[in-house]
Amino acid sequence: KEFGRPGPATTEEPTCSNVLFVGGSGTFIGEVSKREIQDLAQPFGKVLGVHIARSKTCAFIHMESVEAAKCARAFYPNGVGRLRNRRVRIAFGKPDSRARPPVVPQERNIADIDSHWAQFEREHTEQQLQRE
Repeated sequence: KEFGRPGPATTEEPTCSNVLFVGGSGTFIGEVSKREIQDLAQPFGKVLGVHIARSKTCAFIHMESVEAAKCARAFYPNGVGRLRNRRVRIAFGKPDSRARPPVVPQERNIADIDSHWAQFEREHTEQQLQRE
């Protein structure tokens, strides 16, 4: 299985995770911004990161919690959402380090954590601008 790809279709409840898979037709996902992809899940909880696959055929949204991802997934009937008026598939993905921000060691204080997140956001923004 590839990173984040949903498992085969079954009648069982899908395995839930805090990562959402977003797939479109062809390389459509590569044509939209990370912000547009993030907006699919933002109303349901904090989005920690968005990863667009190199193939540009899918993306992964890393949510802060499994509950937030469940709410986002449940909102889209039959796992189908819309981006720029085109259908996209939304399913639970397999958690992977490429979709989530770096781990902050527990011994750091709040100021260090804020600084760490600010650095992550700067790097994330720079990477997004380079890709666009």
